[in-house]
Amino acid sequence: MKVKCNAKINLYFKIVGNDGEFHLIDSCFVPINLYDYINIRRASEDYVYGVNVKVADNLIYKAIKLLKSVYSVNECFEVQIIKNIPVLSGLGGGSSDAAFTLLALNEILNLKLSEDELSSLAFRLGCDVCFFIKNKPSHVSGRGEIIEPYEHFKPIKGLLIYDGLLFSTKDIYRDFDNNPTINKDYINDLENGVYNQTNGHRIFEIKNDLNKYNASVSSMTGSGGCVFGIFEKNKDLNQAYKELRKKYKKVYKFKSL
Repeated sequence: MKVKCNAKINLYFKIVGNDGEFHLIDSCFVPINLYDYINIRRASEDYVYGVNVKVADNLIYKAIKLLKSVYSVNECFEVQIIKNIPVLSGLGGGSSDAAFTLLALNEILNLKLSEDELSSLAFRLGCDVCFFIKNKPSHVSGRGEIIEPYEHFKPIKGLLIYDGLLFSTKDIYRDFDNNPTINKDYINDLENGVYNQTNGHRIFEIKNDLNKYNASVSSMTGSGGCVFGIFEKNKDLNQAYKELRKKYKKVYKFKSL
């Protein structure tokens, strides 16, 4: 089975508390049309290939092992990953791959698991994995497990810019905790935590470049380092795409799903 695994952006991302173990969030998650692809087939042993991550550490591999353990599945699967979503970018690529693996195995094995049952498995793999089970524009809160799809969501379009910036999620949250005063204009509270990271200033340079071409919104997504810009006019979007792809490593047009 060949499966498309889409990315997401966070239209806003607020830190609203801490339960003693995890940060509590208030966010808007939006699925977008940038995709990884996974090819799943039955095999003699469980194996994942196509990315430079130890198999045992890969979320797809963990998803397979978890589902097999919980539902006493004896079959094995080999998964090839064709990676298009930049890693460690805040776009949720790894979480999406894991969620769509669970959805695919539910179909392949005819387990007939409900959305709630799949979401319960997904939460054990990571908070963002839960979102991709529903995969609709949603208000997301708690640790990331409370997902409330919007009844009405106006489609959006824009640019993603990823310039190879890699940040430590742990360090960004730590720096946020050490300096929690939030500028009211921030759409992503974690941008505060980027200031102290190596090359963190470049996030703000990218935002400024998007704003020069009339982006109505520009923000880092998740814990970075991808930045998105929302555009109301196709003319502005196309001009920004033409010019900014000359400057940055990866520039994508996107629209919401």
